[in-house]
Amino acid sequence: MKTGAMLAAVGLLFVLNVAAEEKRNILHIIIDDLRPELPPYENSDYYPGSDHILAPNIAKLANKSTLFERAYCQYAMCGPSRTSFLTGRRPTTLEIFSSHDYFRDTHPGIVTIPMFFKNNGYTTLGTGKVFHPPGREAVVSFDKFYPPDKAAHRNYRHVGDVWMAVSDDPEHRVNLPDEIARDQAVDMLKEFAANHHGEQNFYMAVGFRKPHLPWVAPQRFFDLYDIANITLPENKKAPQNMPNVAWPSGTNCLEIMHELKNETTAERIIGGNISLTLPDDLAVQYQRGYYACISFVDSLVGELLDTLEDLGLHEDTVIVLHSDHGFNLGENSAWGKHTQFETANHVPLMFHLPGETEAKVSGGFVELLDVFPTLVELAGFPSSDVPRCSDVAENLCHEGISLAPIIKGEEQNSSSEFADYVNLHYVGAPDKGTYFGESVLSKEGRFTRWYLQPAGFKKKATVSTDNLFTEELYDHTMDKKETVNVAGDQSYADLRTHISSLPQHSN
Repeated sequence: MKTGAMLAAVGLLFVLNVAAEEKRNILHIIIDDLRPELPPYENSDYYPGSDHILAPNIAKLANKSTLFERAYCQYAMCGPSRTSFLTGRRPTTLEIFSSHDYFRDTHPGIVTIPMFFKNNGYTTLGTGKVFHPPGREAVVSFDKFYPPDKAAHRNYRHVGDVWMAVSDDPEHRVNLPDEIARDQAVDMLKEFAANHHGEQNFYMAVGFRKPHLPWVAPQRFFDLYDIANITLPENKKAPQNMPNVAWPSGTNCLEIMHELKNETTAERIIGGNISLTLPDDLAVQYQRGYYACISFVDSLVGELLDTLEDLGLHEDTVIVLHSDHGFNLGENSAWGKHTQFETANHVPLMFHLPGETEAKVSGGFVELLDVFPTLVELAGFPSSDVPRCSDVAENLCHEGISLAPIIKGEEQNSSSEFADYVNLHYVGAPDKGTYFGESVLSKEGRFTRWYLQPAGFKKKATVSTDNLFTEELYDHTMDKKETVNVAGDQSYADLRTHISSLPQHSN
């Protein structure tokens, strides 16, 4: 080979190697308690007509992303859900069923999403509510992390009711926690662009608290929603044949309705998801507060995305946006989370891959477990870098499925035929029983088994599936709103057999 040709070949090989080694940045936006009642889901089967929610920035992101219509969390509670998707493991694998438990106490070596990128040369940045509990993990997984501002949180923790509009002018009030998180994220992006752009990659996690209770947002976001135009859910009554175990309290709390104007009681009741049928005038106020907080957070997401673009970082940054779980707004007589209902476990999920995604919609089942392997592959790493788990003792593995082939247009839907998620709670009080529930969800419906746990069970213990207590079955082909539990109806025996035969992952 002539010298010139040889040099050209070597040069081409070098270019190809550089291209193969190029990695993308990651912006990971996590929003607390956000259900898919959003404009991008207005044509979905479960949130039709949801364009009444004013969230233009999330809608804009969805228009340049692959949107997953049927994404589900693994547990409808902040701590277990976040631990699950940030480690890629199921709550039953980690035995984490409480927001107070720290996974490294029992699994010290596990590699989290930010830790994976940190170990592979990325600058890992974070702010706001990411892990829960947040403090101890920050120094392990991140190079730089701003924990949630406790003082700002305390300022708006008790607001006289579960909702409050504050001044639009930040000069006339203390900054809201999510405004502080936005400012910190923007500052970190600017610092990275000034000092590292072109030399390093970043992974940044931004955790926004709203629309978590209490529903506090600037007045202009409340003004977007006229009480007269808010529609209450059709299925606001408890489902027929509903077992009490399906609610953490096991009781109907109409007897304490008169106390709801007291903020402590109100947050305790709704935060604890007690079975509750609210008067219509109060229910629409609650919905308005929740909606206002969605629009507030949407504005912060918009400012974050605008900053990314202004700094020229958007062209090589993968963006993922999702929530930790859904939220009941009176559907099935439930308010809050901690239930197995569709509305508490269905989450928004969208991935933007620069230059490759534009208003794609996938209708197959996916889970938040899938976020870890998907981000690894979209960033430019071989999917084999984070293998599927084969042993609970493995430090680096995942129990999900990479969605990268769908996002890149190589496949239309996930190969999974179902999603499954779990719940664990006391009924009324610990001395009345602790119950573990596992739901398997297919296109045809949801089947849930509730198991009574041994006396003295603690939430850090291994759950038992020895003592079946009761079951739920909902036919989603006829009853998407889950209004009738047909588990005891023999005419649904085939549906029960079909869904119950799908593989489950609790053991």
